[in-house]
Amino acid sequence: MLRIAGDGSLLYANDASESILAEWDCQPGQPVPGSWLETVKRTIESGSPEKIEFSHKGKILSFMVTPVAGAGYVNIYARDVTERTRAEETLKYRFDLEELITRISAEFINLKSYEIDDAIDRALEAVTEAVCVDRSYVFLYSDNGKKMDNTNEWCREGVPPHKQRLQGLDADIFPWFNERMKSRQTMAVPCVADLDEGLEAEKAEWQLEAIQSLLCVPIVCKDKLVGFIGFDTVLYQTDWPEDIVKFLTIVGNIFANALDRKISELERELLVKTLATKNKELQSVVYVASHDLRSPLINIQGFSGELVKNCRQLLEYLGLEDISDKGREDLKPILEEDIPQALEFITASTDKMQTLLDGLLKISRIGTSPLKIEPLDMNQLVKQVVDAMNFQIQSCDAVVTVDELPPCLGDVGRTSQVFSNLLDNAVKYLDPGREGLVRVTGRSEDNRCIYCVEDNGVGIDEDYQAKVFEIFHRLDPGGSVPGEGLGLTIISRILDRQDGNILLDSKPDRGSRFYISLPSVSV
Repeated sequence: MLRIAGDGSLLYANDASESILAEWDCQPGQPVPGSWLETVKRTIESGSPEKIEFSHKGKILSFMVTPVAGAGYVNIYARDVTERTRAEETLKYRFDLEELITRISAEFINLKSYEIDDAIDRALEAVTEAVCVDRSYVFLYSDNGKKMDNTNEWCREGVPPHKQRLQGLDADIFPWFNERMKSRQTMAVPCVADLDEGLEAEKAEWQLEAIQSLLCVPIVCKDKLVGFIGFDTVLYQTDWPEDIVKFLTIVGNIFANALDRKISELERELLVKTLATKNKELQSVVYVASHDLRSPLINIQGFSGELVKNCRQLLEYLGLEDISDKGREDLKPILEEDIPQALEFITASTDKMQTLLDGLLKISRIGTSPLKIEPLDMNQLVKQVVDAMNFQIQSCDAVVTVDELPPCLGDVGRTSQVFSNLLDNAVKYLDPGREGLVRVTGRSEDNRCIYCVEDNGVGIDEDYQAKVFEIFHRLDPGGSVPGEGLGLTIISRILDRQDGNILLDSKPDRGSRFYISLPSVSV
């Protein structure tokens, strides 16, 4: 308790005020600090008490300045409210965190699958600010758990991002960390610098990212580990209080539910797309069976009948005891013309049927063979395709140029087949009247990689541009260019399975541009 006169002189102080007087460097009869003199004058003039709180030697003190009417002084009563204030702050902090959890959870409820990534980015920013960390992020594992990609990241200003660098990482290079995630354990590291021996891989990576403290929470969907959410401190160390760990674990569960829904929707969309592709393939098979196979079958039936007729004639002549000169003349065209011609048409028709059936088999295998989707170095992939076609390119005096190409996601074997078929067509359909030029370019756009295979060849009339992707359709069926009419059909099927597509822009006598779209690595 303190008593201060209107002129600022200290009139009285009890023993409990000793530390305050020491800080003020003031004893009874001496003036108090100027800031307190202003408070004393203000309360005497207003006649109303005033409450003041401030920190004092690690404690929070609450001062009630009460003017004594007509006496010309104030009484000041000070209380230590440290525990109460901190309890209130803790309660408010927890309430704020619970409110944030409620808001994040509510936002994720009605989101479409394509909106979830942006919502995760917003949630990471809000959570990072709420728990005062420097960087937050999400990693997702590949289907087999061997690879992991940094899919989402938010960094405080001045803290460097690492998302672009942390793609396609081998999970096995961080054995201790990976084992903790597989066992569904939340992992809190108060001090990266103090990690034990045997954790060199984890320690080296985290110190490369300037991480001082780290917390990671597994993301589990339908009892399957799909990834983890992580939080770093770069500017300071922290012991990760229990309430923060619980809060971030709840955030991880919210993300898990959202990602589970996203994965389910994507699987459903893929299934619908696959069914549509299968229906399209089935329609092609029905068409081939009812149309393309009908022609060789009619030939086989017709010429088989002719062959039977010729054989009957032969049997009749063979049954004669004496074959006249006229009979021999009648036999000659049957043996030398009719039968060989019938056999030739039958053989050609069976070859045609075999080609059609082989083509159908190739198409069916594309839809069933397993894919390994991974980041692809497209510069290396296209270079290998061009090198393999070097003899063919030189034979037609063509010039093939390849610009710098961005990496994409795809199956290396199937994607190589796409570009091999496109470049093969580009070279085969060059205009012999001018120098053949083929160019491959690429760019990144809206989480997609767009590649273009451009040539200055004969081009394709607009009326036929949709048909060239149909099974067994050939641009010039009777021309000199060999082929089965399967190249573009195979390309279309491969891209369908890799979340890709193909577009054609062509003008007769001016050339063609085939645009290939595939997911970018950052997706």
